[in-house]
Amino acid sequence: MDNNPTPPPEKQERIFFRLPIRVRAKTIFADRPGPDIVIDEISTAGFSFSVKAPVEFPETFEVSFRLPDSLKILRISVEVKDRVSVKDKQRIGCRFSDISDENKERINNYIIQLSDFSIPCVILSIATFLLSIDALCRLFAYLAIMNYARAPFLKGFSATSLSPYYILLLCFYAFICFMALVFSDDMRKRGFMINISCVGFAFIFILAKSILYWKVRMGQSHYLVLNPYSWIQFALLFYTALAIVVGATYLKRVVTVSDALQAHRRTTQ
Repeated sequence: MDNNPTPPPEKQERIFFRLPIRVRAKTIFADRPGPDIVIDEISTAGFSFSVKAPVEFPETFEVSFRLPDSLKILRISVEVKDRVSVKDKQRIGCRFSDISDENKERINNYIIQLSDFSIPCVILSIATFLLSIDALCRLFAYLAIMNYARAPFLKGFSATSLSPYYILLLCFYAFICFMALVFSDDMRKRGFMINISCVGFAFIFILAKSILYWKVRMGQSHYLVLNPYSWIQFALLFYTALAIVVGATYLKRVVTVSDALQAHRRTTQ
């Protein structure tokens, strides 16, 4: 017979990934309507909000709200899990106690949609790949011009392209493009911002080069129209600008989700 008592199982609390949100909600107490609140964090298990300290909330109540970009009103029963006083406010964390499968799926889909960065990831990956190819082509072209600078077919080539300052700038452009390519799949805050910054510099470089090229060929409009190089540069400029716009559109969301993930990791460690 074992005289050693079996230790009671440790209480495990499941921690859910919470995303920042700002949604106005109505509360319904058992005997009367409650005050309006602003939900500032939500997960598939519950939400949290802050109120001024004198406001009292019961242990259980109902809440109704709409998710952003949705017309469906969710009405859910919740129970208070914790109350934390911060200065003159009280932060209240609630758990969904009675939620339909439909409402739970709606909240889960919202969190998944908010955390989905597949569109900027694909667009930026293609842009960085094209920019890296452009950088390699420019480097090879510069080396070819250096080796065959005295060739008859290069006599009219601009001497500024052979400047040592230009090769330094060109190498820096290539480095920036490859840095952007390395971070093209990194959707964390730091990697995403590095990627956007690198693509932005690359856009400025190819825009300046294109303007100088078109300025030299300004009097040869037929050459600009028929030359494939002009169309390739225009397409690269357009797509790079599109990637920057898409990245800037998703930047705030990437920062929000990245900060929420870091906070989630700290609470689970």
